[in-house]
Amino acid sequence: GGLAVALALQKPIEDMMGALSIFSQAPMRVGDLVKYGEYLGVVEDIGIRSTRLRTLTNTVVSVPNSRIAYLELENLSYRTKIRYWPTLRLRYDTTLEQLTEIRDQIWKMLEENDRIYDDPIRVRFTDFDKDAILLKIHSFMKTTEFTESLEIGEELNYRVMKIVEECGAQFALPTTTERMEGDTTLIQS
Repeated sequence: GGLAVALALQKPIEDMMGALSIFSQAPMRVGDLVKYGEYLGVVEDIGIRSTRLRTLTNTVVSVPNSRIAYLELENLSYRTKIRYWPTLRLRYDTTLEQLTEIRDQIWKMLEENDRIYDDPIRVRFTDFDKDAILLKIHSFMKTTEFTESLEIGEELNYRVMKIVEECGAQFALPTTTERMEGDTTLIQS
């Protein structure tokens, strides 16, 4: 009988110990935006047995505290700033002059933006992909609020699109170019 009771109480005791660990170490609090495994959401409740997360799709996920105590949890509310780091995929017919002008204009736009930290700002031609030239932007927004970061990111994306357009370049779409041997015409798909 004692063995059956011990086995039956094993999980609840693990969950309570997990709750004790959460309360004592405070890796998260109610209201924090956290990422746990595949889930991203706001902590709604930290109970004795489980913690409830409200996901961005407005569902509630209940995670046993014993799992939270032993697996990685990323608390996004503890950030001091939020990174803006898109990768621009530009077409291969982008000239060197266009590429350097795009880089310089984006750099200048980020430096002059009051909602972006001055350091670090990086805009670099990083790689050749199979269907695009890659230009990587790296900077940090002066916010810790997720919703505000979406607003700032959207504004920056619009400006980047305008810069690319004004420089006469275009974003790359996934395409392939085929050349038939002995033929001078190109087939794109």
